[in-house]
Amino acid sequence: MSDYVTLSIESEVSKKIRQLVDPSVALTFVPANINDDSLDAENFSYHSSIIGIRKLYSEKGLKFQFPNSDDAQNTLHLHSADWIAPAIFVTTLYVSQYPDAVSLALSIVANYASELFGNDKESKCQLTIYVETETGKSRQVDFNGPPDALGDVQKLVREISKNG
Repeated sequence: MSDYVTLSIESEVSKKIRQLVDPSVALTFVPANINDDSLDAENFSYHSSIIGIRKLYSEKGLKFQFPNSDDAQNTLHLHSADWIAPAIFVTTLYVSQYPDAVSLALSIVANYASELFGNDKESKCQLTIYVETETGKSRQVDFNGPPDALGDVQKLVREISKNG
């Protein structure tokens, strides 16, 4: 594992996502405030990067869904030197059925962030992917680093999909 990636066990996000959608049919965008139990699904918010990423995913034919509706209605605009990508939830079933989908999703994020940063080598992107294993447990993969290191996340997602 690289210096940019951390891995932890996450259980609540999987339960919440499954209450709202079937995550085995598409990549699922995870709201930034999904762990706020006081909110209902209509009040979920997404990082503002969702706007550009959603458009690029659509253009590339990548299937995705939102747990609260067909769209990200509420966006968060954070002031940071780092760029925060929308969090994604995938199941091992989805990864096995569509092995290139996660690779394509991460490539889109990496290209988008690289274009956004230009020649600025100091800027970093942040990304969280939740991977639900066949046992129903979820692993949380957090990335905080340069866009060109996102390949490390892809390798880890594949490893989790194979080994749990």
